[in-house]
Amino acid sequence: MITEQEINVFIDGLARKFENRPHASDDSEFPDGEGWGQFLDGPPQQKQIGPYGTCAGLTVRALAGRGADQLAEHVGGMLQFWWERRQKKEEDRKLFEQTTRVAVLLLALRVGGLKSTDAILSQVREFLLSTLRPDKMWGDYTIPGVVQDPSPRLFPTSIALLSFALFSQDNSSFPSEFASCADKLEERLLGAKDLPLLHIAAASAAILAVKNGSASKKIRKHISKLAYATQPALTELGVYFYDLEFVKEDGKHDYGRDYFIVPTEILLGIAGFQRGAPTYLRLRAESSLNALVKNLRGFDGFYRPDNEQRVSSVNQSWVAMYLALAKNKYPNRIIVGRLMFWLLRQRPDNFWTDALLLLLCSGGILLASVTNFPVISAGSITIKIAAACLAFIAGRLYAPTFLKKVFVGRE
Repeated sequence: MITEQEINVFIDGLARKFENRPHASDDSEFPDGEGWGQFLDGPPQQKQIGPYGTCAGLTVRALAGRGADQLAEHVGGMLQFWWERRQKKEEDRKLFEQTTRVAVLLLALRVGGLKSTDAILSQVREFLLSTLRPDKMWGDYTIPGVVQDPSPRLFPTSIALLSFALFSQDNSSFPSEFASCADKLEERLLGAKDLPLLHIAAASAAILAVKNGSASKKIRKHISKLAYATQPALTELGVYFYDLEFVKEDGKHDYGRDYFIVPTEILLGIAGFQRGAPTYLRLRAESSLNALVKNLRGFDGFYRPDNEQRVSSVNQSWVAMYLALAKNKYPNRIIVGRLMFWLLRQRPDNFWTDALLLLLCSGGILLASVTNFPVISAGSITIKIAAACLAFIAGRLYAPTFLKKVFVGRE
């Protein structure tokens, strides 16, 4: 199992990747800005920067504890410049009418925590809230009073909720509409039988983050079942395509298409590290975390789905958030769920811990075997089932690591 200190080193390493390749603004209106583009492994001559990559860099560096240094201030200033210019420039207006793009900006500004961007943070927050539809969900795009996606959409709603809820210490400050919004997502998950895993992961993370430990037993069971139904795969990149309507500088309406990419397993892992996550989802998140660590080590600290994939700046920010959330200690408020997690979770090999747990399991099995029941009863059946469970736990989880220490070289 990865330790908190190792997690901090990986996040620090991701921050250094961004710090090695910041690009100065080539916009004459704001020459002091700095940021990043879509990829971190492009040629040195490539100086492209944009809101997604710049938000990613601000987020990763903030999670690494860089604080309000000069680079952070230049990056925050770049984001503020783009946001304020959206009223004047068609391309910026088109970008910031998209729910997912505004949500990523909000999340970056929140996590970044720069005093210099407090004003823009408030503006972005109010704008995103103003685009919430009357049915308490978000569409793919909105310019209040001008254009609006006519349909509520599960994925952008989930990303928008996450932009408010991730790394939030208290959900009591959330607008009252968020509870209704999370309920809508629950209805979609419970009612739809053919949702893509990407949508399931996003909605699960949003529900658990907003509910903050108070998600219903029904939805927790459903999420756990969905997570159990698929195998973890870090190589799977979820892509959400969507169409949008926007207004050109001449006032005419036009149409375009955009997309949002996020590693599906990383998003599921983020869901698994939310407070109150189902036990199996939490276990899956920890298992995927170990696979992620191997991936980072294999690609010099970068996350790459496979050898052929470019190093996406946005993917690195999702990974950094996943790693930061992995430091959470308490997965479940329910005592039984917490006990199951404590028994089943992966942990560093420790001779005395393994020996103690193996001894307890063996003692339970021995006690069950010597207990006599004159007739078959509910009690006798329960005891036998408990003994079988203890035998499985002992043989599968604790005996192998214990015996390897006792009989060195006999693996």
